[in-house]
Amino acid sequence: MSTYKSELFNLCKSIGQSELSKKVREMWNNFKTDDPLYLNKTIWFTSTRDDQNHFYGVLLSQSRFENTPKPFSNCPKLNQRELEICKEANEFLVHICTNLVNELSFLPTSIKEALNPYSKLLDIDTDFYKRINISNHEEIDFSGLTKKFRKSYIFNVMESKTQEIDPNILGTIQKDNILEIFAIFEQNEVSYSYDEIPENLNIIKKNEINGRLGYEDIVEFFFFTLYVLRDIIEITLNTLYSALKGEKLPVLNNDNLISIEGPSTNYLYKKYELVKISSEHDDNHPSVNNLCLIDAYLDSEKQKVHSLIYVVSTTYHQIDRLGSTTSMKGLEVDDSLNRFFNFFKK
Repeated sequence: MSTYKSELFNLCKSIGQSELSKKVREMWNNFKTDDPLYLNKTIWFTSTRDDQNHFYGVLLSQSRFENTPKPFSNCPKLNQRELEICKEANEFLVHICTNLVNELSFLPTSIKEALNPYSKLLDIDTDFYKRINISNHEEIDFSGLTKKFRKSYIFNVMESKTQEIDPNILGTIQKDNILEIFAIFEQNEVSYSYDEIPENLNIIKKNEINGRLGYEDIVEFFFFTLYVLRDIIEITLNTLYSALKGEKLPVLNNDNLISIEGPSTNYLYKKYELVKISSEHDDNHPSVNNLCLIDAYLDSEKQKVHSLIYVVSTTYHQIDRLGSTTSMKGLEVDDSLNRFFNFFKK
């Protein structure tokens, strides 16, 4: 039976064979230079926050070039053809995001706008964007993804939690209010280093288990479910962005892993800590805020781990002149790409 996760990877396969991906990969290859010290155009892509801003971030920086800090201001701007490729790829990702968000028709428009991961960024200059002409759009079918999104349990949880909120309150919530709340959830995640559950969520979960959820708990549960949905959409866009660039899902196995610890669990996460062999030209290297697959046996037990994880941190260690390692933390995601799935278990 197909799931949201499996439909996403089916879509990645289709994207890998698309003309759009071919254009993106050719553009990227043309950026490369033999001189590693030369500031080539790849900096417009690699400087965006851990690839979170995708083509939107590139177009945003190009549209506000006069505000670009050094050394980026010394980097050559994208030419018209490159801008056209970025716009076409951006509109593809934005179109998918919009369709996923629009499935949540029971939410007010202002709240749905906050679920777009790009909503936390500045707007691309309108005149600049209009001047980038795209002759045609390639049709890439992603209807299977939106259907599975609507059938996912987290969609049903969101619908149920929305019904518990006073409609008069819902109507007064603005996009900026939601973004501020999301920033608090995100800050709490980082401050607890993914090792513990933030106190506010811990209280809500215990109250739910004991049947003592108050209205304040219900409201915060609603906002946290929104945060989780935004996170799922962001992971989706990150994965599709990687597919457009021709990147494969990194696989961690006993050939490239030194150690695996976990999973350790709490009311929020199922976490793994791993140490991986690194190399200078490593095409199988997981990056922060992206997915990778663990397909390996645990050291102490002959137990197979086959889990898709979301990487939250990586640390590079130079051992000596002969080699290096990378240690990382990863949170398992379920079939809905939810890394907080333990919180929603009854």
